[in-house]
Amino acid sequence: MKRLIALLMVLVMVFSLAACGSDESEDPANNEANVSDTQEPGSEDNDENEEADKDAEENADKDQKEDVKQEADKNESTKDEGQQDQGSTSATVAQTLSAEFKSIAGGSSAQAIADKLLQNPVILFQGGTAPVTPGLLTGFGNAEITGFSEGVMFAPGIGTIPFIGYIFVLEEGTDASEFVSTLKSNADPRWNICTSAEETVVSAVGNKVFFVMSPKSFEQ
Repeated sequence: MKRLIALLMVLVMVFSLAACGSDESEDPANNEANVSDTQEPGSEDNDENEEADKDAEENADKDQKEDVKQEADKNESTKDEGQQDQGSTSATVAQTLSAEFKSIAGGSSAQAIADKLLQNPVILFQGGTAPVTPGLLTGFGNAEITGFSEGVMFAPGIGTIPFIGYIFVLEEGTDASEFVSTLKSNADPRWNICTSAEETVVSAVGNKVFFVMSPKSFEQ
């Protein structure tokens, strides 16, 4: 009888232990902990997508700023080119004639050069030419101009216009730089008592020398 009672007590204890183990495995607190520690499916992908979208927006902003900068640089470059073109068209009368002289001096006589210069569109008067010889020349006061073998003066028909030009072909042995210096140092912009030239330009190509005293522009 005692053995039967003891056996029953053992069985009761076994069942009690089994019930406790079942309760612990079904503890809601443990389940909540497990759920909280588990990352929701797809959350990692969402983070990666958000990061990619952010990078794309930053790249788009960077590209837009670069486009704006390039457009500004282009406009500035166009502006600079326009200013250069405008500057190139603001040459004075003497500078324009000097540039043409340099382009036609080679192989041309003094007379041919003077005739060509009078046809330049910058000349707004009826002009003519006259040969000159070494000695006293109009526009140089009392200084004698020598050292050239051929000389041609070109000037307007109306004496009140403050314009006078010369083309010289230098003699062999004449130093071009010294001849140019002589013309510059003796030029008198007020050779015409009525008016005065605004500019004197002298240039040389080989043994040919260009000289002009003139207003900067004939336009009123």
